[in-house]
Amino acid sequence: MQTSQFSEELRRRRTLSRPQIRAEFWKYFVLAILSWGVAGVIIDHLITHVHSAFIDIPACLLTSLVAAFLSVISWIKFRNLGAVDKQAS
Repeated sequence: MQTSQFSEELRRRRTLSRPQIRAEFWKYFVLAILSWGVAGVIIDHLITHVHSAFIDIPACLLTSLVAAFLSVISWIKFRNLGAVDKQAS
């Protein structure tokens, strides 16, 4: 089941045109920026409103890790789109 879904996704990506690839890039780019922005707002809120260092430091690390994870996922997805585009041409 997973293999057929993967091959279907690859087939769909091979048919993407350059404007569609650009649209995908901007979608993932905006997702990465938003994830860092949300992490920044959470960290700022914790630092300004919660005055316990035991809460601030782990929460800051956790939100930074989540934002970094989302950014890496976005980068990998975009990189895969570029690789598929090169294979198609």
